[in-house]
Formats: sequence, structure tokens, C-alpha cells
Amino acid sequence: MVKKSKSFLIGFVFFSIIVFNLNVCAQYPTYKVGVENGSEFIREVTIVDPVGLEELLGPTWKSKTEMYFGSTKIGAKYKERVIQIYDNETLNYELYPMNAFTIRTEVWDWATTEFSSSPDWITGYYTFYDPNDVQALCEVNGRNVSIYDWWYREGNPTHFVALYFIYLPIPVDNYLTAIEWDTGWTVSGNNLTGVNAVAPRIPTWFLNNYTITLMYDHASGVLIYQNLQDNESNIIFEVVGKHIFPTIPGYDLPILLYMISLALICLIYIIMKKK
Repeated sequence: MVKKSKSFLIGFVFFSIIVFNLNVCAQYPTYKVGVENGSEFIREVTIVDPVGLEELLGPTWKSKTEMYFGSTKIGAKYKERVIQIYDNETLNYELYPMNAFTIRTEVWDWATTEFSSSPDWITGYYTFYDPNDVQALCEVNGRNVSIYDWWYREGNPTHFVALYFIYLPIPVDNYLTAIEWDTGWTVSGNNLTGVNAVAPRIPTWFLNNYTITLMYDHASGVLIYQNLQDNESNIIFEVVGKHIFPTIPGYDLPILLYMISLALICLIYIIMKKK
């Protein structure tokens, strides 16, 4: 009788664990947040070719480069630390409710010196779970997706698309592939490449042929690399990033459930053995 009770109890625990895990997994969206709270993201400018940049962007190349990349000083670094993750946001840009997540970060601005102990400011990034929402917002402008575009709200171009492509949901490659990109943009794995892609609001932004490459970390969805090449495939600007995971890494819920389940089974076994 004790043996039957023991077998039934262990079997019931296993069955409950399986059902619970299936239920949790069923609630996961197609895409999910990959970055962890406490993670740090550091970018560094490693290549700056003033001659090449002026040939591509014109005499205002410095301000243009700073607008899209942040700094034109070799060795300049920029740091962000994730301090909050809101993974159940709802946004409505006058179309329909869109599911999104928000990454709030502490920011250390571009500098060639060591980072101070305190951040310069705090900011936040929205990202949509569903690539179809990204598509819908760009279609309001009558075109497919370009990171150079702006999303309009009440007639004001207040939402720069590129900012929504700093922290992407994972899997990144599936997310990027699901988007209908504007002319010149292509996806290869976790890389997004623009070849002579036009900036919709400023068609004359680039003076010559060029290629821009953005690379994302597959595990976190963070933008970790960018470069700009001229019409001869020379890299005239480059930013290299790295994603530093928190000291105490976060955990995935299924892994936590597995560990708890294993501990419960061991505990039940010990109790039954003593009886």
C-alpha cells in the first residue's frame, strides 16, 4: 500500500509539472524580451574616416554622423545599464492597441575618458513584439519599413524608427525576416544591411553609393555592431558594441520550474524512503 501511494504521489507530481510547464509555454508570445535586468551595453567608435564621410554625407558629415551614431571621435564610448523591464506595455499610435515592452536604462554619454560612477541620465526604449505592428506604422507613411523613417503622431514626426531597433525581441533573425523592408534593406541572420537605402524624409542625405550594416546579439536582441561603407566597400565609420551580462545572471522561467521540480521530487523521495 505504501509503495502504491509512493508511486501515485510521484506520478501526480510529474503530471502536474508537465501540465504546468505546457501551460506556461503556451502563454509565451512568438517573440520575447531577450535582454536581462542589470545588463550593460557598451559601444565604442573604432573607425572614423573624415574624408570618406564627407564624400558620402557632404560638408555636414559630422552632425549627420552624430545624429545616427552618436559620436565622431575614435575611442569614444557610450554605456547603458538596464534598470527596468516592462514586458507588458500597450501602445496605441492612433491605429490600434499594440503589445510592446519597454527597456529603461541608465546612460553614460559618449566620452573618451573613463565612465563616472553616476549615469548622465535615464532613458527608455519601446519595442513591439509583433513585427506586423512595425509594418503598420510605416505603412501610414505609404511605404515599407526603413530605420531612417519617422512615425507620425498628430502630424508630428516624433518617433524615430531607428530607436525601436536598439533592443529587439528574440529570436532576432525571425523578427527581422518577418518585416517587409523598404528598397535597399536586406536581412541575413541577425544582420540588417542597407545598400543605397534612401532616407525617406531627406532623400538627398547620402551623396554617393554606400552600405550600412547593423548586427544584433542573438541571445539578447541588443544592437552590438554598426558600420558604414563607401562606394568602394571601405569602412569609413564603425561602432563596436558588447553586451555585458549581469553579475548574477537572470533565469528563464522553464529552467527555474525544472530546478524546483527536481528539488520537490528529491524531497518526496527522501520522505518516502524514511517511511
